[in-house]
Amino acid sequence: MTGSLQKKNGKYHVVTYIDKKPRWISTGVPVAGNNYRKAQQRMREILTELEQKKITLNRDILLADYVKLWLEEKKPEVELNTWEAYELYVNTLIDPYFRKRKTRLQDAEPQDIKSFFSSLQKETDNKKPHSVESLKKYRVCINGAFKMAMENNLVAYNPVDRVKLKKSPEEEEFKGDFYTIDEANILLEILQGDAFLPVVQLTLFYGLRRSEVVGLRWSVVDFTNDTIRIERTVVQTKTIIDKKRTKNKSSLRTMPLVPSVKAVLLKLKNEQSEKQHLLGNKYIQSDYICRLADGTPMKPNYLTQHFADVLKKNAGKIKRIRFHDLRHTAASLLLAEGHGLQDIQAWLGHESIKSTEIYAHLQVIDKTPTAKHMGKILQIG
Repeated sequence: MTGSLQKKNGKYHVVTYIDKKPRWISTGVPVAGNNYRKAQQRMREILTELEQKKITLNRDILLADYVKLWLEEKKPEVELNTWEAYELYVNTLIDPYFRKRKTRLQDAEPQDIKSFFSSLQKETDNKKPHSVESLKKYRVCINGAFKMAMENNLVAYNPVDRVKLKKSPEEEEFKGDFYTIDEANILLEILQGDAFLPVVQLTLFYGLRRSEVVGLRWSVVDFTNDTIRIERTVVQTKTIIDKKRTKNKSSLRTMPLVPSVKAVLLKLKNEQSEKQHLLGNKYIQSDYICRLADGTPMKPNYLTQHFADVLKKNAGKIKRIRFHDLRHTAASLLLAEGHGLQDIQAWLGHESIKSTEIYAHLQVIDKTPTAKHMGKILQIG
C-alpha cells in the first residue's frame, strides 16, 4: 500500500487510496517545526498497520470492528489497567450489541448510540441497570472510536456528542452510606480474629481508598517518629498493578501514627513474623502490610468481596454497605466530632480545584488533633 504526505489543518496527513477512493488519515504530527521526517515515519507505520490488519475502510466497515481498531490504537497511549478496562467494556457489551445489529460506522446515528445506552439502563432477570457513572465508561470507548474516524475523514460528525446521559430516579436518590460510631465499633467486634480486621481498622481510621490500603507497605511506617506515609496504590483489572503514586497530588500524605493504630500495626507485624517462621519457605515474602495467612498480598477485589461476605454472614447484627463506604464513615465520624471540612478533606486526601494547594501543604502536626479524636471514638486498640 502506498501513500503521500499532505498538509491539512496544521498537521501532516497520509493520503492513500482504498477501493479507488482517496482517504485522508491524520498522522497527528504538526506541520510547524522540523517534523517532516517524523511525519514520514508515522506515514510508514500507518500504511504498515493498514496492510497488516487488512481493514477496508469503506461503507461496509462495522462500528464494532472500528471500535476494536480504536482499542488497539489506544493501547500504547494509556496505562495497562486503563486499557484493560476499555477492553472489558468493548468485549462484554459494546462489540456484541453493535455487531448483532450490524451497525455500520458511517451510518451510525445518535439514536443508535442512545439505544445502546438505554439497553444498559434496563433491568433484566440477570443484571441490575447500569448507572450513569458506569455508562460514562462505555461512552469513552465509543466516543474515542468516532473521534478517530473523524480524524481519518471517515464520518462527517460524532453522533456520541449528540447523546446526553440521564440519571434514573433511583440514581438521583442514591448517596454513599456510612456507619455511626456504634455501628463501626460493632463491625470491629465482628471482625475479631479475622485477618481482615487490620484492613478495616486502617481504612476506617484513615479513610483510605481501597487501592491505598492494599498498597501500604511496612517501609512507609515510621515507628520511631510515629508516622505512616500514603504514597502508592495497587489497582486491578485483569492485571494487578502496583503504582508508585497515589490518585492525585493531595492523596500523597503523611499521617500521624497514634498509640491505638501503632499497637495494631506492631501486633500485625509480630503475627506475620510468627506465620513466616511456622510456614518457612511456603510463606510468601513481601513488604505489603495487608496480607493473607500465607503472606499473599491482598488484592483490591478481595477487599470488596470479603467485606460483602462478612456483612452477609452478620446480616442480623449490622447493615450492609460497600467497602468504599468505610471511607465515607471516616468522614462522617470526624464531622460528627466537630472537625471542619478542610481538616476532613486533608485527612482523606481529597482533591479540590480551589483548595488543592492548601491540602498539599498541610503538615503532619496539623493532623495530630484529628488523629487523637479518631483514636478515642474507634475502639481499635
